[in-house]
This record gives sequence, C-alpha cells and structure tokens, in this order.
Amino acid sequence: MKESIIKGDSKIDVNILINSVLERLNYRDYFCYEKNGKWLIGFGIDMLIDVKMKSISISKERKIISSYQYDDFSVIIEPILNKIEYKKWRAFGYSCFELLYKNYNIEINMNDDLSIAKIFVPKIEVEVVKCSIFLKSRDELLIDELKNVINTIIKGKKNKSILQQSKKILSQNDIQQLEIKNYRDNVEEAVSRIKKGEFLKITLSREIIFKKRINMIESFFLGFSNNQPNSSFLFCIEDQECFGFSPETILKIDRERKIETNPLAGTRPIGSSRIEEDFFEKELLSDPKEIYEHSMTVKMAYDELKGLVSENTTVCFPQFFKIYKRGSVQHLGSVLEGRLKENLNIWHAFSELVPALTVTGGPKKKTAKVILEMEAKVGARLLYGGSVFIVDNNNQIDVSLILRSVFQNSNKSWTRCGAGIISSSIAKEEEKETENKILSVINYLVPE
Repeated sequence: MKESIIKGDSKIDVNILINSVLERLNYRDYFCYEKNGKWLIGFGIDMLIDVKMKSISISKERKIISSYQYDDFSVIIEPILNKIEYKKWRAFGYSCFELLYKNYNIEINMNDDLSIAKIFVPKIEVEVVKCSIFLKSRDELLIDELKNVINTIIKGKKNKSILQQSKKILSQNDIQQLEIKNYRDNVEEAVSRIKKGEFLKITLSREIIFKKRINMIESFFLGFSNNQPNSSFLFCIEDQECFGFSPETILKIDRERKIETNPLAGTRPIGSSRIEEDFFEKELLSDPKEIYEHSMTVKMAYDELKGLVSENTTVCFPQFFKIYKRGSVQHLGSVLEGRLKENLNIWHAFSELVPALTVTGGPKKKTAKVILEMEAKVGARLLYGGSVFIVDNNNQIDVSLILRSVFQNSNKSWTRCGAGIISSSIAKEEEKETENKILSVINYLVPE
C-alpha cells in the first residue's frame, strides 16, 4: 500500500473534499464514516463482498471472481478478508436488518437477488483528523491525483461550502406519512401480546416516503451540523444510497479483543429551550416506564455479551443509566464491555449482537418473527435497523446502528422510524416518539 500525508493550517471541509473527489476522479461508489471528529472515507471499489440470503459473491474491479452458497455468516467472512493481498487494509460495510433471519435460520419471502450485507475495500482511502489528511492506495497515480484535488481545496480555489449557501429544505407537502393508523394498531396489539407473556419488548417501525429525490451529500452535511450523533455515515454503493446519524454503537472490538456494546432505550425530546431540555431529562431519569425499558434492554444485552466473553473475565459496566443527547431527542444509555473468547472471531460477535436489541426487542428470535408478521404491510426493513461498520487487518471493528437515516435508490427515497414497545406503552405516545426521533433528519433534507 502507498501512503501519503497532507497537513494544512486549518481543518479541511469534508463536504468539499467528497464533492471534489467524486467530480474530479469520476467515482460513484464511496463510503464516509465519522466518529469523534475523525473521518474515514473510501472512494471506488477495489474488492466487493456481496452477501445475499443463500449466496455470496466476491468481485474485483466489478468482475465476479467467485460465487458460492453459504450457511453461516459468522464463519464465511473472515477467510475471505484474510485473502486480501496487502497488509494494511481497511474495509467499509453495511448489513441489513434481514441478516437477523439468516442468522436464526428463519425462512422469509425475500428475493435472493437482494443483498443483506456488503463489504468493500476501496481503491483510495482518506482519513481526515483535524488539519491532517492521510491517503492510502495501492495505486500511486491515484494518490497523486487525490493530492492535487486536496491541494486545490487547501489553496481556497474551491471553498464554497454547502453550509454557507442558502438551500431550500424539503417541503412538508413532499413528505408522505404512511400507515399511521396501522402503526397505532400494531402498538396496541403488541402491548396486548406482551401482557399475555408472549415476549417482553418489541420495536415496531413505520415508513415515511419523500415525493422528491434527495440530494444526499448536501442533506447529510446540513444535518451533521445540527446533530450530536454517536457516529455519522454517508455512502453510495452501486444503486443504494444512505446517510444517517447513528445514536449508538452496537459493537466495538479492538486489537486486544476488548468487546463493547452501547444499548440505548428510553426517550424524551430535547425540547425547544434549555429549560425544556432539563425538564425532559429529569422526567426521563424518573419515569418508571422508561427506566424499566432501559433496564430490560441492558439485561438482554448483558445476556448476549456474556455468551461471547472469555470465561476468566466478566462483563463490566463502564457507564450505566447515562443521558445521551442525540439530535432532536435524548436517551438513557449504558455501556457494557468484556474480552472476546479466544475461540470466537469478530464475526461471531457481529452475528450475535447485530441487529441491535434496540431495534428488535426480546427475546430477539421471537420478536424477529413477530416483526415479520406485524410489519408485513410496510415491507422489509432492509437498511433500517441494520448496521454500518469499519473493519481492518488487525481484526478491529466498529459497528454503528442504522437509525435516524435516509435511504434512496433509483426508484424511491424514504426513511423509517420506530419505538420500543413494552407492557405500559400507549400507542399515541409511541407514535409521537417516532416523530420526535426522525426530526433529526427530516428537518435538513435538501431536494435535488
């Protein structure tokens, strides 16, 4: 791998960087992942792993070089990544909610042409940290081209950021709320079934359609400047575009095999003033329904992590019942950690924890089946409730939950929002919660 570093006097505008690279180097496929002020961006597809319900294919330079049937996601990915020809690689990926059904061997009516996960190694990798930009590629000519683009930006020849421009936001008339009554009915049915002891908690979702196509890059950066996410992501891989502001880390594993998860459950709006924000925070910390929901979620997360953690260690709680501010809402959150068993790889942990309890409920296998049944009118969740992740040659992985997100393909532009339902849930209040959550993206959509 060829590497290069560019240092400037001030922070580079990542919005301008992405637009300039896509324009100048003629790439369509890209993946951008931000966390704690560090930006990781991949441009162009060098290698692509495309996972479907029954088959998996591997492509190089957009040509399929291998394709076969598989049974277990947790054991098939690591051998493929181990065959990458160079040492210092980093891959970007996403998984759909429907991967859950594959992992549980639950038969669903889904075309095998639909992908449930994609992992790609980019042609060019860019890392932006404050004023420093790190470039990596197998092709030295590509690095030189990218350096020219970046130097043009640094010199100020192309410095008109989207945030400095006046942009028209998507009108409420172009936002179509679907099946609201159906959502309320589903909540009421779920509450009834919980009270009968069928399951403990379930997350139900509804869909919102946009009547105009969305400028995904401009909307992402406008939303990014008005949110406080755990991580942010923006990608276009083949026909699928997505951006979002993830509230939680589903899974993180470092090179020392420390494993971490960060479940959120329990929600209140931020409010329109500091007084309202403080009021809702105190209410959240004292509401029996929200405390019960979070406690239940943490207990289920503990049970999942316990099965992954080495027998000579224990599951720890570095944070417990902490308030997390996430855009238009605030949540109760906790952090659980331990050390991964030696006989397990990172994809075993991935298959156990992804999708998150936050978007399924519990018991997870039972609620997976109920979601299929109750959301039949809305259709497959696909990316909603799935994950975005970064993985590297040191077996480090960082996995974020796909929520507060916008999705777009050649046929449709949409979002999806949901809420956790327990025995004391009230349909109208859960519907209002979904509205509060999705404001963190709907308020910042720029139409094409």
